[in-house]
Amino acid sequence: MWQLKGSTDIVLLALFQNGTIILPVFCYCNMPAYRYNVTYGDIMKSILVELTCPRCFYKTHKKSETLIMPEMEPQFRKELLEGVFFKKACPSCGKINTFLHTMIYVDKKHRFVLLVKPKSDLTDKDFSIFQSEKNCIRRYLCDPSQVAEKIRMLEDKLDDRAMELLKLKIILREKKKGRLPKNVVYQDQETDTIWFHVQHDEEEDVIGIWKTSYDAICSKLPPQKNQFEEIDSYWAVDYLKQSNESH
Repeated sequence: MWQLKGSTDIVLLALFQNGTIILPVFCYCNMPAYRYNVTYGDIMKSILVELTCPRCFYKTHKKSETLIMPEMEPQFRKELLEGVFFKKACPSCGKINTFLHTMIYVDKKHRFVLLVKPKSDLTDKDFSIFQSEKNCIRRYLCDPSQVAEKIRMLEDKLDDRAMELLKLKIILREKKKGRLPKNVVYQDQETDTIWFHVQHDEEEDVIGIWKTSYDAICSKLPPQKNQFEEIDSYWAVDYLKQSNESH
């Protein structure tokens, strides 16, 4: 994976070319990486990311965005849902690599904000932004492969905390059958059923969970916090562990 090192507490060390910020990005190895600062709400939302291929070390560029508003920029939403926004094919060897830089996704229609940022660059300040937004769900992600599912869940007005617990339930149930899934991803929902795509080593399956199971979990969850939270499989395991310890 290529990674852009970022921080909100240091000075801008970017190069400029034709009014666009150029940000060098390198792979996950012992190589230097330029750090940068992007102020939330800054006009400098479009960046030109410099990438170095971890296989052949060929350098290339890709234009990217640090702030996305899907109502105004549906093409970037489409790229995120298709899983190509944080990917780039090396022009030299053809290797498809994933890179990561700070990106904020603000969906005013569905009332949620996503903060995507490398965990190594995360600060306490990041979890307090967008405090003025009322009735808004805030989520932090460090894995670009999880962005598409998170968007689909929140657009469908589903509580992603309950969804992660349902996914954990599927994993545990499949494990008892001797078929531990490699991945479980939300697919879509109907009136009374929520569908998940389940990937095993050599086969794929679609599993439906009754909506009543989802509603039962939601009824036991605490109110949403007025800050960014990282809701994923690790959160689900911790929540289940704490719930079992309290009973």
